[in-house]
Amino acid sequence: MTPQNDFVVEPGKTEVFLDPGDSMVKNIIVTNRINKTVKFKLSTEDFIGTDDPKQPVVLLGDEHSPYSLKDFIVPEINEFSLEFGERIVIPVTVSVPKNVEPRGYYGALIVSNDPSEQDGVDSKEVESKTRIISRIGSLFLLKINGEGKEEGEVKDFKLMGPKKLFYQERPQGFEIAYKNTGNVHLVPYGTIAIKNIFGKVVNTLPVDAYFVLPDSTRY
Repeated sequence: MTPQNDFVVEPGKTEVFLDPGDSMVKNIIVTNRINKTVKFKLSTEDFIGTDDPKQPVVLLGDEHSPYSLKDFIVPEINEFSLEFGERIVIPVTVSVPKNVEPRGYYGALIVSNDPSEQDGVDSKEVESKTRIISRIGSLFLLKINGEGKEEGEVKDFKLMGPKKLFYQERPQGFEIAYKNTGNVHLVPYGTIAIKNIFGKVVNTLPVDAYFVLPDSTRY
């Protein structure tokens, strides 16, 4: 393995479907690509969606969201060390109370490195320099089985880039804004049909599935 000076967390997103009072175990994989031994820490945070196309997800730190899941995400371990090239598989239990409402709940397992605990690094040297801590989140999207409110609509559909009456070159692509007005995450997908001036379909483009959180717009 070639050193990349980073670490990898997989998968980036996990969907979970549970009945009230149930639990499920999912695995998270962390791979160290930093050319030294690194200590990692695990924590949990809630996250929410936004209407900002540049920031579709916001982590909330110590705050709880209206769709809070962070207290119900429990990794098997909270700290571990990896040498360069090593990987670890961590079981993560996701559980919900029996009285939970049938809707969506969202939280992230945050993996962060601890520069002060890296082998070969003097603690005084670390204190005298800027501490750079990397954080990578693995998102958990939980839906309680039942009659959640699945509701949304396409709010905008347009060509990317500046608007023109005629295009001499093919546009970069299309941009779709989907608004989720329900209380569970949605996974919109579909196709775009391209027609000529005679109404004949000359091409179709797939719209790959992506998730949209409640009370937010995703581009």
